[in-house]
Formats: sequence, structure tokens, C-alpha cells
Amino acid sequence: MKRAVILALLLSAGCATPAVKTETVEVKVPVAVQPIKPEQVPVLPAPLPKRPANTSAALDLALAQVCHFVAYAVKADPLLRLSAGMPAAPIPSYPECEKH
Repeated sequence: MKRAVILALLLSAGCATPAVKTETVEVKVPVAVQPIKPEQVPVLPAPLPKRPANTSAALDLALAQVCHFVAYAVKADPLLRLSAGMPAAPIPSYPECEKH
């Protein structure tokens, strides 16, 4: 009998606690904005074609490919700096790539 009374008191004590109030709060979270447009992203240069047998022609082809990657880097550098929040840097000149 004592156990039943103690159990009843314990169960009724649990009901005497106040209810938990749930409140929904709106929180504004900043969303990252794309700093550049997709059409501003430079296109990667094409892979090297088959190497010519002539050494001079192979060297010309390799230099032309290097110049394509330089052109890519010159376009990509300002976009990467903008994305990183860095100031613009002066663009160096590449006279060996001007004819390619």
C-alpha cells in the first residue's frame, strides 16, 4: 500500500510541472552572392594535339600551348582575386605570346 501511495505521488508530481513553451524565432542568415557570372569564367585551353616529328614544329606547338594557358591565367586571375576579396593586380605583359 505504501508503495502504491508513493508511486501515485511521484506520478502526480510529474504532472504538476509547467508545460514547456515552444517559440519560433526568425533568424536572418547572410547568403553568399556569386561575385562573377558564369559567362565570365574563362574556358580551359584544349589539350595538346599529337606532337609533330619536327623539333621546331613541336617547340612552336608547345609555346603556343603555353601562351593559351597564359591567356587563361590572365583572364582567371582577376576573377579569383575578386572572389577572394583581394584588390586587382596589374597584369604583366607576355610579349612572347602576343603573336599566338
